[in-house]
Amino acid sequence: MARLPYTYEYYESEIRKLYPTIQLLKAYCEANPEDESTLKELEQKERSMSYLKKMWASRIPITAQVASNEGLENSADELRCQTEPMKQYDPKKWPYKQVGDYNAHIPSLGVWYPVCRERKTLEDLYGTLMDRDHRKNLYEEFERFRVDPRFTIFRFDLECTEDEFLNFLPTWPKTCKFCEVHRQKMDSGEYFCPRTLQILEFYPGPDFKCHEGFSPRKRENSELQRIRTTKKRILSQCLEKGFQIVWRGSREAACEEYRAGIEEWLKLNYVELLRLDMRDDRAELMKKKDMLEAEYRAVCGALGVSA
Repeated sequence: MARLPYTYEYYESEIRKLYPTIQLLKAYCEANPEDESTLKELEQKERSMSYLKKMWASRIPITAQVASNEGLENSADELRCQTEPMKQYDPKKWPYKQVGDYNAHIPSLGVWYPVCRERKTLEDLYGTLMDRDHRKNLYEEFERFRVDPRFTIFRFDLECTEDEFLNFLPTWPKTCKFCEVHRQKMDSGEYFCPRTLQILEFYPGPDFKCHEGFSPRKRENSELQRIRTTKKRILSQCLEKGFQIVWRGSREAACEEYRAGIEEWLKLNYVELLRLDMRDDRAELMKKKDMLEAEYRAVCGALGVSA
């Protein structure tokens, strides 16, 4: 009968057992740098720890909360972790306001992955950054992130390349934004009107009908360059605010790297996450120290050299 795969609890237990031994060997090697045999033993133990961390991080359950307004959301299979709807703010039950599209939680450790993930497709990215109202909403969301104690990084996870975004132009709209918002007066500024082929700074009045006589027009090179320059300027603003912009290139790559990033974070921070540095292992360490010293003296005796 085939052996069942080890669980993350097994690897966590092995990490806890091995960690004090590695710390003791490190201390011994620092005090006895000429002892090559102990150094080799330390290197072997560290390779074992690297393997244990990798297996632990790949098996530990992770839950990603998904925003309610996320369109074509990444599935649990794509992310390789469980998903659940993002909880809504409730001062009595849930103290956090909605921020980002995907927030990962590790239930067994009781911690949040400190990266707030804002996922964008090519079309979504254009609409979010190039529209003043949508860009304002994004910046407001970033302010909510800044006061959220769970996160330290606001990541723009983009399913396109930078060149694809800079060269991207959506099709002409059939109606301008004044019609789309039912001709409510907007204070956010300029909107292109396909009827008059011009930028409108102010609300044109209740009788304005931009969709009558609509016909697409070819964009001039100067206009294309202006749009490209505007994109670069807005991206620079995002970086200055503190966004982490990552160009993944595709949906598949974005999903794969999200889980991989969580696993890498777990491996890098395993000491703090498992509270290995907070455990009182002095008695155990002293016991292991005595055992190692006794073993060392026995080896020296067998080789006929002084300890």
